[in-house]
This record gives sequence, C-alpha cells and structure tokens, in this order.
Amino acid sequence: MQLLMNEKENEKAEPKKEKINIISIFKKNKTIIYSIFFYSAGLLFGAFIYKKFQGDTIDSLIISGSYSLFLQQFFHNLARYYLVFSITVLLGICLIGFPIINVIPIILGFETAIRISYYYCNFGIRGFGYSMLMIAPFACLLLTIIILTISKSFELSKKIYDLTVKKDLDNVEINYKSYLRSYLIYGIMILIAAAADSVAATALGGIIVL
Repeated sequence: MQLLMNEKENEKAEPKKEKINIISIFKKNKTIIYSIFFYSAGLLFGAFIYKKFQGDTIDSLIISGSYSLFLQQFFHNLARYYLVFSITVLLGICLIGFPIINVIPIILGFETAIRISYYYCNFGIRGFGYSMLMIAPFACLLLTIIILTISKSFELSKKIYDLTVKKDLDNVEINYKSYLRSYLIYGIMILIAAAADSVAATALGGIIVL
C-alpha cells in the first residue's frame, strides 16, 4: 500500500511532458515552410528551363553579372539583392501583398538554379563544385534574410488587410516603428551579404579556374 502511495506521489511530482503539436508548429512557422517549399519549386523550374532553352542568350546574361573588380561586383550584387528586398518590403505595405508574397522565393530559386545549371552544364563536376563554393552559400544567406523579411511583410500586409477590409479595429494594431526597425536591420544584413558575396567573387575568382 505504501509503495502505491509513493508511486502516485512521484507521478504528481514529475511534470507531464507536453505532446508535440505538429499543426501548431506548422502554423507558427508556416511562412518559413512555404518559403522553403516555393524556393525549392523555383530551383526545379529554373533547372528545367535552363536545360530546355540552354543557349548563348541565357549564358551571356549569366556571364554579364561577373566582374573582376570588387566595386563593380559589389554594386551589381547590391542592386540585385536590394531589388528583391525592396519588392518584399513593398508587398508588406500593400493591401493585397500577403497572398502573392511567396512569388519572391520562387524567383530566388529560379535565378539560383539558372546560375548553377550554367556552371554544371558547361564545366561538369568542376562547375558544380564551383557553384557549391561560390554561389550556394550566398544564395542561402540571401534566402535567409529574405525569408525573415517575408515573415514581417506577410504579417504587416495581413494586418493592413484586416484593418482596411475587415474593419477589425478592436483586435488589430500595427506598431509601424517595430516593422521599420526590423526592415532597417534586414537592409543592413542585405548590405553585408552583398559585400561578402563580392569579396568572395573577386578574391577567389582569380584563384578558382574552371
């Protein structure tokens, strides 16, 4: 009898482990999950398009984005990075931005796949290794920053929609300073990513020969 009482006391003393709620986890991270899914779709689509329409026109566009001087490469990367970032931010302050914001990861995936496909198809294993060293790390860095921006923009656009269309004035409140601060931080991160990409492209470009 005493043993049973001790066991019951031990069961009460031990905290119950919470069950993992997959649906709850998905809802909390759905923006990240959707972004990765659409990015993957963009990768597949880009690889298919390059294989289907491979030619001098597409190759010339890829080559035109490579520069030997740091400043040239930096401004090229900065313009490319900030174009994607700016569109993502604009969709955040747009009334109907949240339904179409996942187009951004598709475009990023498509562009990355086109570049990697070019090096692989033209240089084989060496081109693939070059892509994994010179393209993939910075593509992942840019994707991470853009996913963070997408998350904020989706949330902001949805709130603007609820306030404007649904007139949900009681339950929805927008702290614009918080969003502006987040966008500013992500903008600085974009600047650093563009600089890192440019340093690697110019410093290692002359060493790594395909």
